[in-house]
Amino acid sequence: MRSLPRSLTALLALPLAATLLSGCGVIDAVLGQKAPAPAATPSAPATSPDPTDTGLTFEAGATLDPGEKPQWGDPFLADKRFTVSTPDTGTGSWSYLDTTTQCVIGYWQGTLTGLPGADTDDLALTDALLATQFSATVADIEQYANERISFASLDRGPVEARSVAGSDSSSGKTYIVAARAFGAPDAGLVASLDCPAGVDVYQQWQALAASPGAFSPVIGLPR
Repeated sequence: MRSLPRSLTALLALPLAATLLSGCGVIDAVLGQKAPAPAATPSAPATSPDPTDTGLTFEAGATLDPGEKPQWGDPFLADKRFTVSTPDTGTGSWSYLDTTTQCVIGYWQGTLTGLPGADTDDLALTDALLATQFSATVADIEQYANERISFASLDRGPVEARSVAGSDSSSGKTYIVAARAFGAPDAGLVASLDCPAGVDVYQQWQALAASPGAFSPVIGLPR
């Protein structure tokens, strides 16, 4: 995986041979590689926003105060089911191991300094942020990302985000990586779920997302 800009620390070392999936099923070919058909069509990795509550859409991100500092909530620190897999050593990146499923939940939060396209809107910035996670191009992310997912923030309702799911054919692992960039406050959030072979990453994402705070940022914190 390509090294990220200094202010953007890699969350997952995703192999270039990984097969990207769409939010609703397997994409047949990515970067010239053929993906195997799934045993069953998985559900979307995250719930679509309630149409009656638009929350913090990509467009609404322009209304954020530059003095705000989006951050992740962290519900796992005191939960005995989860152990720290990698601590935050000052890079804004950390992860937990779910001892029940052996899935790893990863988080990154930080500034967008050095990210290409810093003068564009939140959607374009989010795709650029995801592209750094896969050493891919923004065009790849635009093709395979699921635009209509959301994080359930703790203070602003649903926060529109983008996700890419995939599998590693060599190990059988599956993963989901979701991100949201905020241009106005120069901030980004990335969450990931990496599950071993035999564990449905979509089901685990949904189960975690249904628990309080698992993928729930706080947007309005002051810097």
